Formats: sequence, structure tokens, C-alpha cells
Amino acid sequence: MRTAFAKLGRRAGGQAMVEFVIAIFAIVVIVAGIIDYIGLAGRHGELAAEVRGKAGKVAIEHLVVDAETPEPPEMPALETSEAVLARGFAHEKEEEKVELSPAMRKWVFVDSLDAITVRGEAWMPGMRIGDAE
Repeated sequence: MRTAFAKLGRRAGGQAMVEFVIAIFAIVVIVAGIIDYIGLAGRHGELAAEVRGKAGKVAIEHLVVDAETPEPPEMPALETSEAVLARGFAHEKEEEKVELSPAMRKWVFVDSLDAITVRGEAWMPGMRIGDAE
């Protein structure tokens, strides 16, 4: 009788060890995914701020007509085509590749994806002061 219970105890211990290893693997993959997502979201925010800063600088430097007679700028009606938006707007666009962690590359994407592209785009209205040319 004791030998039957002893074998059952060893089998249950082996099953628990396999389940533990699978659970640890799943936790590592989830934590690696969270860390990569936080890094991507942070870089996206930084890139968006950089693009907005560049577009704002272009809008101020290149679209100021006359600094002596200030008038409130007229905002164009909202349109969807880029050709219409380009008139009186400064446009900046950037993209950057962000490397994935080794855990995400090997376990989730199975070495098919090394980096994710983060993009930022901004349209700034022209800061027209005075009469337009």
C-alpha cells in the first residue's frame, strides 16, 4: 500500500514542478511585454513632443510676415485634404525604430521582429502677423 501512495506523491510533485515552470515562463513573457510597451509609449511621447517643437519653430520662423502690425491670425476652415491643410500650416514628420527586448524577440515574435517603428506627425498653424504676401 505504501508504495502506491509514494508513486502518486512523486507524480503529483512532478506535475506541480511542470506547472510552476510554465507559470514562471508566462509571467516573464508578460513582464517583458509590459516593459517593452512602457518603453515604446515613452519614446512615442518624446518623439511627438520633438515633432511638435520643430513644427512650431518652423511655423514661427518662416510664416511671420510683418512683426510691426500685429493682427489676430485667421484660422482656416477645417478641411481633410493635405493640399488644403498645407496652405498656412507647418508640417513635421519623424519615425524611429525602437529595439525589442530579447525576451519579446525570441519568445513572442520568434525572431521574426527585431524592432517596432514609432511615428510622430504634427501640423502647426502658421503664425501670420500683419499682411500676408
